[in-house]
Amino acid sequence: MHNVTLHPLARLPGPRWRAAFYFPFFYEIWTGDVVSNWHKLHEESGDIVRISPTCVSFPGRDAWEDIYGQTANKRTFVKGPFVYAPPVDGVADVHLDLFIQKLHEKAALESTVPVDLVRWFSFITFDIIGDLCFGQTFGGLENEEYNSWIASTFKSLKFVRMFSLFPAFQKARQKHMQYTWERTARRTDDVESTREDIMTHILRHNGERGMSREENKNGRNGDFGGK
Repeated sequence: MHNVTLHPLARLPGPRWRAAFYFPFFYEIWTGDVVSNWHKLHEESGDIVRISPTCVSFPGRDAWEDIYGQTANKRTFVKGPFVYAPPVDGVADVHLDLFIQKLHEKAALESTVPVDLVRWFSFITFDIIGDLCFGQTFGGLENEEYNSWIASTFKSLKFVRMFSLFPAFQKARQKHMQYTWERTARRTDDVESTREDIMTHILRHNGERGMSREENKNGRNGDFGGK
């Protein structure tokens, strides 16, 4: 009842059940219906809609500039602490710079072919994860293409339940796991590395309290869809 009646956002338009519970918000993220659902809510309730107990949606350029825009003579819109989380050893910054550079290059071409931003966001996501886990990227941003390992990851998500039924799928799964193991082993053996990444914290506690080489191998395979 507090979220619906006494919460600071209680006076804003939107379905009361969304104001009361987070479930609709998380469910539509899982199903991929955020854009269509929120568009419908704005058509029904106007330019300001309460999406969840603590989330409000504002469409349009003016709202974007007020919330995210920064100029010399404009006061910065203060955000929550999670927005200002520091990058991990500057790893993300390197990939973000390359990401922006590549998109600028695409925009400068003045081509009529649309840019698939889903692919580009996948490139930067996998490159950052690969850098943090294995100490090297997958080259998606640099090569503007998925490598075979990432491509097989996407395919495995669609056919994961068929691995045990068809030899071809089983073979692809073994190849995927072998690639993951080789990447993990390469990073694990680099004991002189001074960079901070996920493996740094795992290797720091190897031994009695840590994970064995075999456990590291199986762990990374599980993390990247090999199981």
